[in-house]
Amino acid sequence: MGDTANRAAEIMTKVRTKRPLVHHIANFVVINATANITLCAGDLPVMAHAKEEVAEMAGGADALVPYLGTLWPD
Repeated sequence: MGDTANRAAEIMTKVRTKRPLVHHIANFVVINATANITLCAGDLPVMAHAKEEVAEMAGGADALVPYLGTLWPD
C-alpha cells in the first residue's frame, strides 16, 4: 500500500476506536443515507433538529456535519 492508503487506514482505525458522536443537520430526504454512511465509517450519528437541543448537542458532539440546503430561520 502507498503512503496515502496507509494513512487512510490509520485514520479509519482511530475513528473506529474512538466512535465519535457526529451531529448532522440534514433534511429528511438524505437523513437515513447520511446516518448509514456515518455508521459504516465507525461513527455514531445523531440527527437533532430542535433549537432546544442545540446547546447540548454543541457541547456533546465530536463533529458537526451541516447540510446547508436544510437551514431555516430558527
